Amino acid sequence: MDDEEADQGRIDNGHKLNDTASFKTIRLKYRSPLPMTIRHFRLLLIASVVFHIISCIDFVLPTLLPEEFHQAQALYDATLSTSRILFLGFVGFWILGMWLVSVYGLYTLRHWAPQFSLVWTVLLLVGALVQGVFAQSGLASMMAGFAGYTWGAVLVFALYPPFNAHFQRRES
Repeated sequence: MDDEEADQGRIDNGHKLNDTASFKTIRLKYRSPLPMTIRHFRLLLIASVVFHIISCIDFVLPTLLPEEFHQAQALYDATLSTSRILFLGFVGFWILGMWLVSVYGLYTLRHWAPQFSLVWTVLLLVGALVQGVFAQSGLASMMAGFAGYTWGAVLVFALYPPFNAHFQRRES
């Protein structure tokens, strides 16, 4: 047995390689992760919803944000025209409605939900540019980040194999 075969044998048996082994000889066996089940998918979706809700904590506990930020936000809001405030309010309710439709469709595994959610998410990101600036506490920002990460994971599982097979149109 030559050195390359010996190194390979040590890898396959789970032992450490010696320092002289080259990277070309490393062939690790791929271990498939646990498959995503419908229950796990729904729990991930629920976690995303919970993180989205918690990210609004500044409305419930305004003391999480220092008073200086509230004052700066009030000064910025005073510069907005009434038509812009109405437009942003309309867009906000539209976004909330589309998000609820997306969550419902993904939770119930509707065939239209992955594509609808992806298009809605892209439109939301474009709409975020129109929103402007706002003050947010660290906790709210962290929860919004978690919400975005989990929403992205939900979309990946819904759009790509093998889990996306659960979203296929069912014959009646």
